[in-house]
Amino acid sequence: MDYTLGNESLELFLRRKNKESESKRKTIDWEEKKQQWLAWVDKLYGEINDWLNPLRHDGIVKINYENTTLKEDYLGSYPVKSMTIIVGTEYVSLKPKGVVLVNSWGRVDMMGDDGSIMFILIETKDDISVTNQPKLQWHIAVRTPEMKYWKLTKDSFTDALKQVMQK
Repeated sequence: MDYTLGNESLELFLRRKNKESESKRKTIDWEEKKQQWLAWVDKLYGEINDWLNPLRHDGIVKINYENTTLKEDYLGSYPVKSMTIIVGTEYVSLKPKGVVLVNSWGRVDMMGDDGSIMFILIETKDDISVTNQPKLQWHIAVRTPEMKYWKLTKDSFTDALKQVMQK
């Protein structure tokens, strides 16, 4: 295997990579990206709330929110809400993991007594929106040898909840 850097020395290679990284860091409005991410987390919680509202009114389900802090590259530390769904004596937590991720625009993990499932925010396969911004949508993601995705709907959320709660 050839580990040479062509005509470029190690020092020049690493300086170039650092400069490229700095350039990339400056071209992204990280504050805007963070605000969009937090809005998407709120949207996710809003959908789940809507699905569970009839059961909340009947006293079967309780929902609590708690402020927590995430720390990410480029964004530093920032506050974000986590959500807890309470059914009897069982708790299911939804905890944001971050926005600076590979192959997605953000991730929230849902954890219960019997496991965890990832919700990831990814671009839909539809055309780009009128504003030239990608169309994003929450999906359930499962790691198998390769990642598998399902659109997050009331039915897929129900299945995911059944997966992480005690059998």
